[in-house]
Amino acid sequence: SFSKLIRDTIEMSSVDKITVEAEMKYITNYVKLQGHRLEQEIELTINIDPKIDQKVVYLPCMMLQPIVENAIVHGIIPKNEKGEITIDLLHEDGMLKISVTDNGIGREAAAKQKAKYAKHKSFATQIMRDRIDIFNYYNDRKLAFRIEDLYHDDGTAAGTKDILFVPLELK
Repeated sequence: SFSKLIRDTIEMSSVDKITVEAEMKYITNYVKLQGHRLEQEIELTINIDPKIDQKVVYLPCMMLQPIVENAIVHGIIPKNEKGEITIDLLHEDGMLKISVTDNGIGREAAAKQKAKYAKHKSFATQIMRDRIDIFNYYNDRKLAFRIEDLYHDDGTAAGTKDILFVPLELK
């Protein structure tokens, strides 16, 4: 699994976009390996709108991995219990809406614990935003990204939801 992840990462570094099918296989393998490494269960659920042809619809390469990595490193690891990540892909108004939801500790608590993870310098969000800027330069319909904090009914953090909108006609 590790050698496949490395091989896939190297192959993906030379292309701009990847099919939904290939990206979901990559993310599945990545989460599985992280779970083994951390000796912590991470349940991954992927829901794909049947209107999306996974072999024909493309995503920018390495766009979801940093989101999933942030969910694991900043949300799930500090929680010290079973982590859950759900990826939903929907066809919405000519766009691919990708939601990555985790059951981690939330951004506020993660910011408070940042000192514990000083060794882990996170470039993921900035790299992703830079990639979005590059893709937006070449596309009429723009990629968009936002983060939502999730809460339980009692107001405690319930995790984070990252939402990425990708044009179906991606250049």
